Amino acid sequence: MISMKKITLLMITGLFLQVGGSFATQGQTILNNIAKHHASQPATELIKAAKEGELKDLENALKGSYNIDEMAYEMTPLMHACKRGRIDMVKMLLEKGASPHIYSLWDNTPFREAVKHNHQEIIKLMLQF
Repeated sequence: MISMKKITLLMITGLFLQVGGSFATQGQTILNNIAKHHASQPATELIKAAKEGELKDLENALKGSYNIDEMAYEMTPLMHACKRGRIDMVKMLLEKGASPHIYSLWDNTPFREAVKHNHQEIIKLMLQF
């Protein structure tokens, strides 16, 4: 569970950034994502599969009840798959309705993860969405 100290720090940081006018993008803000930071059990299983598992682990996790865009470890399953360079997982998550436009707690996106880690095929795929 996210601590009150961390929430306070994030709120202060968010307010500081807001005064600077640099943190609102596509209607999402750091403060809006605080509530999404602590993930449910199904989301944690989905993220663990995208972060550490194989395609069959992700397929099994997708059979359950879940919010495909829920965050754990400060990223969505699609962000983890993009970071790992797992184009098979990226395709599956996009086909199942994962949003390529969601922002993380730190204003990151799945596309930015692919670019940061130089995963060219994923970058090309993400540009189609």
